[in-house]
Amino acid sequence: MEDDDDVLPFVSSIQSQRVVKRYFTESYVHTQESMYTWKIKNFSHYFFREADAIKSSIFKTQISDHESLSWLLSFYPCGNQAGYEDHAVLSIDQIEQETYPEEIPTLYFKCSIQYEDNGYLREEVRYENRMLFDNIVETESHFIPDFIRRSEMDRYLQNGYLTIRCRVYVLADITQVETVQTPPIDHQSTMDHRIQELRDFCQLYKNEKFSDVELIVGEVKLPAHKCVLSVRSPVFFSMFEHDMKEQNENKVTITDIRSTVMTEVLRFIYTAKVNKIDTIAAEILAAADKYQLTGLKKMCEEYLSTQLSVENACEILLVADQTNTEKLYNTTLDFITIHANEIVTSEKFDTTIKTYTYDLLLVLLKNLMLKM
Repeated sequence: MEDDDDVLPFVSSIQSQRVVKRYFTESYVHTQESMYTWKIKNFSHYFFREADAIKSSIFKTQISDHESLSWLLSFYPCGNQAGYEDHAVLSIDQIEQETYPEEIPTLYFKCSIQYEDNGYLREEVRYENRMLFDNIVETESHFIPDFIRRSEMDRYLQNGYLTIRCRVYVLADITQVETVQTPPIDHQSTMDHRIQELRDFCQLYKNEKFSDVELIVGEVKLPAHKCVLSVRSPVFFSMFEHDMKEQNENKVTITDIRSTVMTEVLRFIYTAKVNKIDTIAAEILAAADKYQLTGLKKMCEEYLSTQLSVENACEILLVADQTNTEKLYNTTLDFITIHANEIVTSEKFDTTIKTYTYDLLLVLLKNLMLKM
């Protein structure tokens, strides 16, 4: 059993005592977001003259259920703004349309570059600002004169690609709820009670004295508590409610998860932390999916998204597909597409794709063909 500091590293004592009067209010900023990703293929092969521009396809921003605005991006590799001759320029161009929204919206733009850095996929925000339009009926172009320094252009290219992403946020009304005062709270006393409650609960982890069920994983027996497992996992709840074998024997035999992985799953159930995510994240993700532990799935998904490499991307894509982790799936698929030449010639590629389902293999092949 770990000591308290290991189980609850985020707990610290509060030295001063103070009574706090709390005032509570909520404000909701209603926004609507649209995202457009623009990949310029074979960018490094082009020869550009001054004022030459590459234009994207048209994309739309939804203003309301029946109203939208249309845009395109113009990229000037050699620049077109006085005083910024050493920069490539990006402009956001509003497209003329037959009808316009009745009210002029406030729009917030965020433009970024997606690129590869030491084997990892990065996104660097190069511009973000609010734009006000005096007359939405008159088409306008908004220039970002210092979007990329031309001397740094090469570091943003991925196999000759330049990837620009534009997010548009429509800022609508702000709704406020009336401010109310809550009764004075003794901050010290309240925090002490909460910390003690957390410590008491975490003492249950790996405590055999009051456990009422054993998880048998290979040769390892892990003591646990039905009530805790049931509250944290819908799968365990259903198991203990309906499965007579587990109810009568108070034992759950697990054959598809290693004991090391199940130990970390239990640690998360009791303490909301994991110790070995850096070495067995993919296995923990699969176990978290099996037991419907949403928080643990998200933790593993975020970690694996930052660890993509040529060697592990195909395996991570398979796990993401099997566990329905959409964000990790899309991020990994993009990474494989960008690094296709290196990945398809790697030692693990042939072995790994043999385990793919037909649907997953079809998606992968389509993405690789689009790169050609």
